[in-house]
Amino acid sequence: MTGCEEAAEHLLAYADGVPVGLVRPCRIADCPEYLDERRTLDEVPESARAATPRLSSRSGGGPGR
Repeated sequence: MTGCEEAAEHLLAYADGVPVGLVRPCRIADCPEYLDERRTLDEVPESARAATPRLSSRSGGGPGR
């Protein structure tokens, strides 16, 4: 697995005390294919980070349910 597929951190997002999503940040330098794609659009420093959000509906019927 590359750094893109397995994030080192998993952060929960809450709304009114209810978990509604998950954000998985990673260093773009750990994802060479993503870094190459982004560099075609703009300059990207080696220290840049990306985040993959996973959101659920407030009713609880979203992904993982």
